[in-house]
Amino acid sequence: MNKHILVVDDSKEVADTKVLVIRNLGKGEFSAEAVYGGQACLERLAKEPTVDLILLDMDMPMVNGADVIRTFLNMSNPPARIVPMTAWGPGWVQHWGLIELSETKAFRYWVWHETYDKATDPQDLMDIVQHALEDFPSDPRDAQE
Repeated sequence: MNKHILVVDDSKEVADTKVLVIRNLGKGEFSAEAVYGGQACLERLAKEPTVDLILLDMDMPMVNGADVIRTFLNMSNPPARIVPMTAWGPGWVQHWGLIELSETKAFRYWVWHETYDKATDPQDLMDIVQHALEDFPSDPRDAQE
């Protein structure tokens, strides 16, 4: 079944490039679309919440990635798995003030355990997508404690 990826970035060029990579290297396994900014992400998901994975830029003006994550985690059923894209590396949780949320069950189930630089090589991007979809449950009932 075709998995749908939502790419969220305030840079149109970055987001559109990731969409092209996913479509071209995904060999028909993935569909992808881009939205430009955190607010656009929230609006898109309010209209149509069905996506399998969100590649989420953390450093965006107005509504940043941390704001999007907080919004999702305040929902009873967050809409998708999230892969944070940021240059902050392992310190991204602390940098974006998400320490208290990182210890919640929902955070562990919906936010990918690692973070990736937005300037990811195309094949590395596909590896990230594949691993996140294969190794990360879309529903917490599928996860083992």
